[in-house]
Amino acid sequence: MSAWKPSAGLHTYQVQIGSAKYGLSPANDSAEAVAAAINAKAGDKVRAVALNVGDSDTPEYRISLQAASLGNAGLAILDNGAAAAQDQTLGSSASYIVNNSGKTVTSNSRAVAIANGLTLTLKAGNANKTVNVTLTRSSSALSDALQAFATAYNGTVAALDAQQADAGGALSGQSVVRTLQQSLASLATYQSDTGFSGITELGFDLSKEGTLTFNPLLLMSADIRNSAGVTAFFGSATSGGFLKFATTALNGVESAASGTLKLAESATASQISEMNGQIADQQDQVDRLHQQLLQKLSAADAAISVMEQQYSYLSSMFQAMQNASQQYA
Repeated sequence: MSAWKPSAGLHTYQVQIGSAKYGLSPANDSAEAVAAAINAKAGDKVRAVALNVGDSDTPEYRISLQAASLGNAGLAILDNGAAAAQDQTLGSSASYIVNNSGKTVTSNSRAVAIANGLTLTLKAGNANKTVNVTLTRSSSALSDALQAFATAYNGTVAALDAQQADAGGALSGQSVVRTLQQSLASLATYQSDTGFSGITELGFDLSKEGTLTFNPLLLMSADIRNSAGVTAFFGSATSGGFLKFATTALNGVESAASGTLKLAESATASQISEMNGQIADQQDQVDRLHQQLLQKLSAADAAISVMEQQYSYLSSMFQAMQNASQQYA
């Protein structure tokens, strides 16, 4: 940190940060204008503040410079190329000694990296005090994934319940519904010998309706007690654990070659094809009966026409005979 007092006369200003110099273009020679020009030019490296060290009647302004990073940055305001009168307090880098190892780790900020992936934020300095650091891994990503799993699981339970016989679903009575319910239930009742027997010890609660509720605080507690056990319980999709079991179960459902859904789809397609064939056969029979009926109706119509002609002929004969009989009476 350094402080500067403007002098009289014409000025060409620069701010020096270490070995680098930055030209300034203040609106005037006041401390406020010079400070504003420094912040505009190099505000990411240094912070300038105009301070009144006098009183309201006889103000006396200084510019206070503070480096943005820790360490001895070597700050100065150059007035016509020369360092202006200033008081300076040299800074130092943040440092930390890990476990009395004698190895000092330094940083130009309060964040000090003491190991790969491990950074400490230093709050204050005390060379004679030992600080214990307790490390726990973040479980937020796993919590988010497990919450998403519970949501998807419950959605699937609801979809399958909608296909039960009493619900009147399109798959009512189909064995595939029961098979899928068994596959789903196997995930919620998965057993392990890795330190946690099942998912109910890692934040899940299985209701009597078969739905899951997830509590991230229970997962966090389990991870603090036995993080290795949590890792072993979940495993991976290829090496074992819950993820391997779940992957195998889902492949059994979704496999394009032999999955439950694919087999059910193929069976349904076969049934539809068979029913379409039966419908086509029935339609052929109906068409044949219709044609036969049309033929019989046509024959009957022709026979009725002949009978009408014969009736008309006989009626004419009887009428003629009746007329002749009346003449001879």
